[in-house]
Amino acid sequence: MKIKIFNENFASDVEAAVNKWLEENPDIEIVDIKTFATPMHEMCTGQSPTILNQWNEYLWTIVYKEEK
Repeated sequence: MKIKIFNENFASDVEAAVNKWLEENPDIEIVDIKTFATPMHEMCTGQSPTILNQWNEYLWTIVYKEEK
């Protein structure tokens, strides 16, 4: 088994990257997909950190097998 990691700042960008990768690799068998969305925090205001709703980091990990 192998893994492929996609990391973007917008969900639409990571989805587009995954779809492009799948089109380029039609002979793979997907075993599992893990999706994570992590909100970024404002740390430079001198106050307690606050969540920046406009900026998230999206990380998708795909576990797959290559058919031979």
